[in-house]
Amino acid sequence: MRHNILLITAMFFWGANWTSTKILTEFASAATINTLRFTIVSFLFLGLLLWQKTSFRISKKDTALIFLSTLIMATYHTLFIKGVSTGLAGSGGVLVTTTNPIITFVLVALLYQKRFQKKEILGLILGLISAILFLKLWQFDLSELAVSGTFHFLTASLLWACTTVLREKIDAPAILYIFYLFLPIPFMFAFGVSPTEIQSLSSLGPLFWGNLLYLSTFGTVFSTTAFFYYAKVKGPKAASSFIFIVPTFAMLIAMIFLREPLVWTTIAGGITALLSVYIINKPSKKLTP
Repeated sequence: MRHNILLITAMFFWGANWTSTKILTEFASAATINTLRFTIVSFLFLGLLLWQKTSFRISKKDTALIFLSTLIMATYHTLFIKGVSTGLAGSGGVLVTTTNPIITFVLVALLYQKRFQKKEILGLILGLISAILFLKLWQFDLSELAVSGTFHFLTASLLWACTTVLREKIDAPAILYIFYLFLPIPFMFAFGVSPTEIQSLSSLGPLFWGNLLYLSTFGTVFSTTAFFYYAKVKGPKAASSFIFIVPTFAMLIAMIFLREPLVWTTIAGGITALLSVYIINKPSKKLTP
């Protein structure tokens, strides 16, 4: 039960990431945001590891898998921020969070030759219905998808699913794993930061730095650690299913901070998403002799 509460809290913070990321893209490029964000994240994880007196040693197998995960994660964050900067942050975010569990389930089924359980199929269908409700797909101009960053979002969703599946193969503890996962990322993005942007950092106000600190701490350190810890303990399918509820939190937060109206589709989509997560993670009944 405490694992579920931990992950639901992480999904809440991930929901707030949409608004926070959108604000940041108004001030700086994806390269600058990611360089600053993951520099802060690396120092925070380093502090946690030193405080816990954790050994920094990992196996050769983990080293190779983490390096691969780092490349995937760096590409994911680039695509996500570029998608958000196109202006369809809400719709794109729903696409990522509703397609990600489905892609993860398919990858697990293909890699481990496991069939879908009936409850998983039902849960995934409900997750898709929640996406339709959130997006109001019957009112959506599908021609916008070709120019709205949808390719970025869907590719990002696939990459995150790959990282989730890879996590199950890595033996390192969650905090040590994520420390090494994010450590090279600031250096990767630093090459894309222009000298002009570096000079302008000192003029950026509390709105930028406040959102950057939030995104680094709660939106990344806490939430990502909780997610990958859960993925290791409960498996990639169980962890990814909780992503269905991220749009619910994202839209509730948007209503509070951006004063967006509460509509029936948001309520219905939220209830459907919660039901989806409950069905997927509901323990299967065991046959008694």
